[in-house]
Amino acid sequence: MRIFGKLIQLSGNKITLELDNEANVKRIGTLSDGAVPTVEVEIKDARKITAAQRKFIFALCHDCDDWSGIERGYMRQYFRDQFEYYFGYEDFSLSNCSEEDATLFINMILDFVFKHQVPLPKGIEINLIPANQQHYFYLCLKYRICCISGQPHAEIAHYNAVGNRKRKTIDHRKLLLMSLSHKYHMEQHQIGIKEFMNKYHVTPIYLDTETVIDLGLMSRKQIDSR
Repeated sequence: MRIFGKLIQLSGNKITLELDNEANVKRIGTLSDGAVPTVEVEIKDARKITAAQRKFIFALCHDCDDWSGIERGYMRQYFRDQFEYYFGYEDFSLSNCSEEDATLFINMILDFVFKHQVPLPKGIEINLIPANQQHYFYLCLKYRICCISGQPHAEIAHYNAVGNRKRKTIDHRKLLLMSLSHKYHMEQHQIGIKEFMNKYHVTPIYLDTETVIDLGLMSRKQIDSR
């Protein structure tokens, strides 16, 4: 059951809502089987998709079209259908969707690109990646793809210098990481992290436990001993 309204007041963990229509108390009681009903409040994202997001989506879809060998535009429609199915949309449109939904859509396409190793002839220019696209940098680490050049077999680079610490004693979940080819990894150490970040606009991220284990950075035994 979905009820729409406006958020009137927010104080700590309590909110006050003004419903668009009078609530059907009897119906609510039936659905909750007489217990105190549990509700989910979703704040609608009023921000619209940005030009950068739309441009990025079209570029990825074009590369997916070329990879599939199917007519131009097919993969964009395929992704739209998948998005509508999994997220419950009836008519998802890139012309007026929210910024949040556009981010989810981009993440779904990136998941497909990395999973199926879709070649990106022009690579991905980091400065063209829309804001808050940490998912891209996560996938680069997960699949060991250089986040700058797109080359495979990348190395896991640390934002903070590890120094002479023993690798087996380091908790990699607490360190900012990025996926770099050997060339860029060496450049990072040569010019220093600050200059490197300003030059390439890379966003290092923290990894969850399972990804750290999958990448071989730590073993399950090392995790459990923490």
